[in-house]
Amino acid sequence: MTASNSQGLARLRDALDRHFAFIEDNSEEFLRLMHNRSSSDPRTRAMVDDVRWLDATSLLHAFEAPEPVHPVLRTSIRGWVGYLDEIALDHLRHRELTRDDLVGLATAALVSCLRAARSLDPRIDADPGAISLPIHQA
Repeated sequence: MTASNSQGLARLRDALDRHFAFIEDNSEEFLRLMHNRSSSDPRTRAMVDDVRWLDATSLLHAFEAPEPVHPVLRTSIRGWVGYLDEIALDHLRHRELTRDDLVGLATAALVSCLRAARSLDPRIDADPGAISLPIHQA
């Protein structure tokens, strides 16, 4: 693994750790928001969708994905953001995994999403180094 890839993985893991810490610190609000995301209130659904797309866009920029974003890559990243919400919900309900475990799951899933997108269309220009990141830090 190159130094750049190692730094990228460290930044990703740090960002995910901070993400889960924020959710733990604001668990009541997060649970309420996630419970209301499936409500009939279009404003709540739109707000959740906007936040998810903002998260997805941040990742796409981090991987230097060119505009317009390839549909396979966009769909993969949006799916991963949904996965991130679901593992956070499970964590808040059960509290059986450590934050490091959650970060590991999220990192592994993201790497898998990037690899899957690239396998469907090799023209996808996400940072190839990110796709080859190991799941666990050395």
